[in-house]
Amino acid sequence: MKKRLLMICVPALAISCGAWGGVVDSDGFEWFDGAMPRSVPSQYFILRYEHPGGVYADKGREGMTRWLFTEVRQLADGVSVVEDGVLKKEPRGYPAVNWAKWLHEHSRKVRVKFVGADYRLADDGSCLAPAGFTGLFNGADLDGWKGTTTDEWFNYYNYRAKMSDEKKAELQAKADRQMAAHWHVRDGVLFFDGLPGGSSLATVKEYADFDFVCDWRLLRVHGDSGFYIRSLPQVQIWDPDTWGGIGSGGLYNNVEGLSSPSSREDHPIGTWNRTRIRMKGELVWVWLNGVEVVSGVRMENCIERGKPIPACERIELQCHGDPIEFRNIFIRELP
Repeated sequence: MKKRLLMICVPALAISCGAWGGVVDSDGFEWFDGAMPRSVPSQYFILRYEHPGGVYADKGREGMTRWLFTEVRQLADGVSVVEDGVLKKEPRGYPAVNWAKWLHEHSRKVRVKFVGADYRLADDGSCLAPAGFTGLFNGADLDGWKGTTTDEWFNYYNYRAKMSDEKKAELQAKADRQMAAHWHVRDGVLFFDGLPGGSSLATVKEYADFDFVCDWRLLRVHGDSGFYIRSLPQVQIWDPDTWGGIGSGGLYNNVEGLSSPSSREDHPIGTWNRTRIRMKGELVWVWLNGVEVVSGVRMENCIERGKPIPACERIELQCHGDPIEFRNIFIRELP
């Protein structure tokens, strides 16, 4: 690794000035323009950046630089690195003043947060349920969730409805095995590894009208995910830079009605976002990072075009083959 700070981009989400004069984002990370500080406030830190990891070979992206999101954690309990969603322990560390030694050449979007010896990843950003809401994720295990599978179209509500109880039980058992292999609780957050064989995660309970809140962050540049509501795809999560600048939060599968969000409110890859979804009948409202981006748009039934959407069904966290984390998942059922 080399310490040259090149191609560093300062984000638009800056909310204040840091101790060294840099801008601080919503996660408390200070962004840098390449100037190295003379002192640091702590020997413990979390460092986030992107660096080149070769080029894409897949169709449609051939020749494009493949950027890898990386998070280095030098904490009291050791050093670890998350790269492209994969967590690995490191046998070495550096004094905090040399935190930049972790950077790759041509790193961009570099930001760092210094923390104390008592800092815990599981506590950072976690919050209690808002008044009237119930938690859907306890921060410890997958209680309240079940797996899905595309086998025999079990992921489609209309196919499930026609199955016998025995067939449903058989396929649900397989789906739960897939869930256990690819969905994990890591540092107090819900993590999907993005590896082949994974599938979406569904609530055990079904919901009619509701208010839903969830924090999420993509761990892969060009990543893709989303929220299925009443088993229908989807309120979109993705990297806007991959899709012409269109932000997350839109009703991606709408054809007749509005499918795109009214504005782009996404935070950079690796930074936490908060989505709030309200569903009343067939109408959907979406807020991303506190800004309303979908306002009372009809959700179309993309599985059975022309038919009404289900009146009551599950909510799903989408598997789209990319690593992603979720936390602070709350719901309030509406009368």
